[in-house]
Amino acid sequence: MFNIRGDLRVSDILLFLFFMILVGFMVKIGSGVLFNKGIETNTIEAQIILEKVESVLLSNENIEQLYSDSFSIYSEGDFDQEIIENGQYFFGIEVVNSDDFIPLTYGTKDFKVECGLLKSIDKYSFSDGTICETGGENLPSCCIKEVLINSQTVRLLSAVRK
Repeated sequence: MFNIRGDLRVSDILLFLFFMILVGFMVKIGSGVLFNKGIETNTIEAQIILEKVESVLLSNENIEQLYSDSFSIYSEGDFDQEIIENGQYFFGIEVVNSDDFIPLTYGTKDFKVECGLLKSIDKYSFSDGTICETGGENLPSCCIKEVLINSQTVRLLSAVRK
């Protein structure tokens, strides 16, 4: 760094500046690669909502209880009602082949129609029987699963759009 007379060599300063600029560019490139990629989390969120609704249904094992006035799926499933009903989330419960139970829907009702019209860009099938589809930028990501509860087939649907 210093020569015999105690003077600072210019080459040391230039080498230091070169390495600082190199480190700065590497940090910029690394953060750009990591954070610049658009990651689709809607499908994961829809699947998590579906799993929470399924756990509520399986823990109660009584479909009639869903229709009672004292039952709240928001409190049972640990959902924030304000977040679900803000226009970006939807989940529904429908008993298949039964006229005794009307379909229950929570959140934005349009998502059920949009999921039915969805021409999926990506389709995912999971080992637990869940099928998820993503529809692109302006369409929701939808997940559908059928669960057997007390010898009745219950279809669960969840959707997320951001």
